Amino acid sequence: MSQRCEICGNQEARFVCGRCGRRVCLQDFRQERWLCATCEPSTRTEAPQFGSAFPMGLSWIIFASFALVFIGMVVMMIASFTQGQGPTSGEAVILIGPIPIILGSGPESNWLILLAAAITAIALAAFLLTRRKMHS
Repeated sequence: MSQRCEICGNQEARFVCGRCGRRVCLQDFRQERWLCATCEPSTRTEAPQFGSAFPMGLSWIIFASFALVFIGMVVMMIASFTQGQGPTSGEAVILIGPIPIILGSGPESNWLILLAAAITAIALAAFLLTRRKMHS
């Protein structure tokens, strides 16, 4: 024995509203929100309008990171042409998940390693703050 829709009373009820528990037919059921036609308008909110694929905070961070990498490459090229040959120093930061691996060599590697660690900590903090704001 099938039950009738509690809203229209005409068709067979195949769904149950996730909010009020009414048994409803396909015509009076909103599958994308799992609500009946009566409950759906009361929970409707305006969908956020984004101009890009990312929220503004994340787009700005991505742009800033690429700009900083580009500026760093330009400064390194200029320095290599003007400084000439001499002892060189270098460092690298490799992030595997949340674990940083910091490498360095040369006479100036100590402060370069500290600088790399500080920049990594600032970038990680900015990422976590942006993520917290997005999920709030």
